[in-house]
Amino acid sequence: WVFTASVASHAQRCLEKLGIADLFMGIIDCKSVGLVTKHSPSAFHDAMRIAGVDDPADCLFMDDSVKNIRTAHSQGWKAVLVGLVGRDDGKQVVCEEADAAIASIHDLP
Repeated sequence: WVFTASVASHAQRCLEKLGIADLFMGIIDCKSVGLVTKHSPSAFHDAMRIAGVDDPADCLFMDDSVKNIRTAHSQGWKAVLVGLVGRDDGKQVVCEEADAAIASIHDLP
């Protein structure tokens, strides 16, 4: 599953561009969780319900937002920070709550 703050149609286009659309069961978008942001615990609960997942430890969350990573971690999800340098300021991004950090989504094994 993909959990995105965007709409499903945009996420689908991105997944297709990356050549990985076939690796996911579906897309959980902002509309699916009542337009609640990813820094809200309720969005993570709704995403699990939609995906049919009971154990948050079975969820892997990848994001470039430290705030979203912190929320995912607080809900028991495994979290990977994507992006080691801030987009706006060029400074190193650090998030102690992240289980791992990678420079780019292309760095996944």
